[in-house]
Amino acid sequence: MANDDLRDQSIGDLLKRVQGLAAVASKDQVQSIMAVIARCTLEIGDALKQLSADIQHAQKILGTRLSELNDQLQRTQSEMSVASEAASKHTAALVGWTKVLVLVTAAYAVFTLGMFLVMLFRSPSH
Repeated sequence: MANDDLRDQSIGDLLKRVQGLAAVASKDQVQSIMAVIARCTLEIGDALKQLSADIQHAQKILGTRLSELNDQLQRTQSEMSVASEAASKHTAALVGWTKVLVLVTAAYAVFTLGMFLVMLFRSPSH
């Protein structure tokens, strides 16, 4: 009997086969087989219970980690927003000072041109 055959059969049919062992085995042998089956069932049940507990624990850990990650992402987003605002203010200040520098440079150029023209057209009598 293959494992696939066992899955296709009902538990009741399998129990009838075990009970049919009484014709070829003693009552103690059949009870021993049933005890082994019962023990395996208990072991599987305990293993499934432990697996369920481990999965719940893993879910709790993952939930905690995801919550921490979400908090960190929110803090990062807030910090990036503050940094962006600061960068915008610095850029605006640089633009303002660049305009002032352009005006001062233009004034200096006009002044220098005026001085050059004064020196150029100054009378040689002095």
